[in-house]
Amino acid sequence: MTQRYQAFAGPMLMLIADNGVAITLSSGQNAWVIGRLDPVSNSLPDVDLTPVDPEYTSSRRHAQLSLNGDQAYLTSLTRTNWTKVNGQRLIADQPTPIQSGDRLEFGKVAVTFRQ
Repeated sequence: MTQRYQAFAGPMLMLIADNGVAITLSSGQNAWVIGRLDPVSNSLPDVDLTPVDPEYTSSRRHAQLSLNGDQAYLTSLTRTNWTKVNGQRLIADQPTPIQSGDRLEFGKVAVTFRQ
C-alpha cells in the first residue's frame, strides 16, 4: 500500500471549542469567514460553527480570521451576536490582532485559537 503525504504550506491554525471539538482551518488561504452554514440563504462560511452552536447564537457571517505574515487578525462582521477576544467585545469591521491561546467568542460559542 502506498501512502500519500500532502506538503503542508504555512502555519496550522485551529479553533478548539470548549467541548473539545477541534476545527482546523484549511491551508492555502490567508482569510476565513467564520459563521453558520445555512443552505437556504446560501451562507457557506469557510468555518462552519453549526456543530458547536446548537442554539444558533452565531451569525451566518460572524467574523473573519485573516493572516498577514505570521500575525493573525480577527474582524467582527456583525453588529449583533457579539464577537469577543478574551472577553472584550470587538467593534465591527476593525481587524484586531490575536495570539495563540486567545479565547474567541462568536455569540455563545467559545473557542481557543491555536497557531
